[in-house]
Amino acid sequence: MQFQDTVKKQMRNVEFVKVQIDEIYKNGQFYSLSLHTLELTRRFNEKYQKFSEEPQEENFRELLILTERLEEKLYTSELLN
Repeated sequence: MQFQDTVKKQMRNVEFVKVQIDEIYKNGQFYSLSLHTLELTRRFNEKYQKFSEEPQEENFRELLILTERLEEKLYTSELLN
C-alpha cells in the first residue's frame, strides 16, 4: 500500500511539472530559460509522451529523474529571478 501511495505522489509531481511546462510555453516565458533547462523540458516532454504510450517502469524512472531536475531548475533559480 505504501508503494502505491509513493507512486501516486510521484505521478502528481510529474503532472504538476507537466502543467508548469505547458504554462511556461503558453505564456512565452521560455525565452528566459537557459539552454540546459530548455533541453530538460524537451526531454521531459518526449519521455512524458513515451510513458503515456508505454507505461513501463524504465520510462517512469527516467521521467522521475527529469521531473526532479526540472523542479530544481525551475523553482530554485530560473523562475524566481
